[in-house]
Amino acid sequence: MNLNKSLASEQQLSQLESGNGIDIAGNGTNVPLNDVSRLVAEYGGQASDWSKVSISSYTASDGTQFETHAYRNAVTGQVVEPKSIPLK
Repeated sequence: MNLNKSLASEQQLSQLESGNGIDIAGNGTNVPLNDVSRLVAEYGGQASDWSKVSISSYTASDGTQFETHAYRNAVTGQVVEPKSIPLK
């Protein structure tokens, strides 16, 4: 089961890297991106380039649900700091 969850997480990350997903903060939204200064210092670009993105949730066979969040640079397409977020 952990392998299936890992594969699902990798698939979600691949979707984000392909430009899919929803902007939930920063570029393309009215929600400020709290980590924008750190992202610019660490990865480059302009503050206006960065957004926090999310991909649709995945439900494992044990009923566990999660979605993947990451930061994406709208100009370069770079996706950084992905993490799986469990849904309650």
